[in-house]
Amino acid sequence: MEFTSKLSGNAVSIYGKKIDYNHEIHGSFIITWQFYTEMREWGVKSLGVYATGIVGDIKITNWETDKEEFIEFNDEGWNIDNYTDDIKLENSICPQDMELDYETKTITINF
Repeated sequence: MEFTSKLSGNAVSIYGKKIDYNHEIHGSFIITWQFYTEMREWGVKSLGVYATGIVGDIKITNWETDKEEFIEFNDEGWNIDNYTDDIKLENSICPQDMELDYETKTITINF
């Protein structure tokens, strides 16, 4: 089953973007993800989640000039890592936060 969730504000961390001035950087992203179950005749063998696509906008504010730059983001050419170790069946399952690392071109989604 496929879902769509939005993350922004404190739920998004952006690292490693080379910027030569004092700045603030924020992002707002839409994550498409899937939930799956692996079934056997004796019951449920496993269940899991994984992100299938990420798009969004990044806003960079220059502290010296107060000018804002907007970047449209998509995951083309990026690695998506899904961190699922904290999933508990008694809690809702959805992306909790994400990290975007420009140096390694890795997006980590924490479910």
